[in-house]
Amino acid sequence: MAEEHQQTPLVDAPSDNTADDRAAYIVALWPVSDLLYRFRYATHAGREGLVTNHLAYFGDDATMRAASVTRILDDGEVQDVPPMLIVQPGEDQNVPLGMTQSLMRAVQKRDGHLEYAFFPGEPHAFTYEPSDATEACLSLVTDFIHRQAGSLARA
Repeated sequence: MAEEHQQTPLVDAPSDNTADDRAAYIVALWPVSDLLYRFRYATHAGREGLVTNHLAYFGDDATMRAASVTRILDDGEVQDVPPMLIVQPGEDQNVPLGMTQSLMRAVQKRDGHLEYAFFPGEPHAFTYEPSDATEACLSLVTDFIHRQAGSLARA
């Protein structure tokens, strides 16, 4: 992995650096996986708040591109992709479906285990409010985590 992506220290890591800092699995709820893609989407869609926040945090296109999870996967900066559950709301105005689909293709190209749940008609961050869709999403996430934890225990 590129050095610029290794800035966050592992909490309670052994001082001899022998800890395994790889994620065992990933639950990605409406993930912003490609910052430049989303910046361009937000610019085109007139989402000024998103545009302003992207520029304030990342500064420029090059930094957004460098931080793209999809680009990192496509460029082979990581070899092993942990099992991943991706949840995409159908009416998400912050995370376009095309960006999520690009992430899914990048994970699949790395032969990563991928599960996907699409919630048509639901807005961005729909699980913040109680609903049948929230309960269904919670059930999917819980099931995914239990299966991954079971796989880890058997390993």
